[in-house]
Amino acid sequence: MARYTATPTYACYLDSSNPNTSYYGASMRLVPSGLSEKVVLLEIPVSIPVGALILSAQLRLWITTNTGTKKIWVARMIQTWDWEDATWNEWDNSANEAWDTAGAKGADVDYSTTNDFEATRVSGTDAYKTIDTGTDFVALVQDAIDSRGGALRLRLAFPAGIGIDDLRFHGISGDHPPKLRVEFQDSGGGAHALGVI
Repeated sequence: MARYTATPTYACYLDSSNPNTSYYGASMRLVPSGLSEKVVLLEIPVSIPVGALILSAQLRLWITTNTGTKKIWVARMIQTWDWEDATWNEWDNSANEAWDTAGAKGADVDYSTTNDFEATRVSGTDAYKTIDTGTDFVALVQDAIDSRGGALRLRLAFPAGIGIDDLRFHGISGDHPPKLRVEFQDSGGGAHALGVI
């Protein structure tokens, strides 16, 4: 068994209350619908050889708010976007290229409903917290190496009906970016370490 850890290459969030403003790389925020909704987009490189079998995968976030144990909805992004210029309304604001549905909400156009899932996060602040990702996340990471050139592009949001919440966590700048942790078996059956362990 081999282990691989990576941090996002890109991170941004989309804000319904500021629909034409880009929030790239800074502190990330999730807010439920109806409350100035915010969603997060991440791209994480998965430099694992094609043919490897993903055994487990975790997403870890450095949480800076404490709002209790809640659910986070995770899905694979389909639509590409300009990381530095994506807004709530448009995936490329400068070129006036709109999402299928504002907030990257277009099912099976902006994001994929295949292996999307609700994950549990635990309470606590100023520390890495593991998002309980399970078999659906393993499938998304497997798909990234098998079919997406190693690019794991994710949309994080609160599921409907979550109530009042404002989850904040570190983006790609600073000392505590999100982390992907993967255990895998390579196609030759051997073990080797890749990425930042």
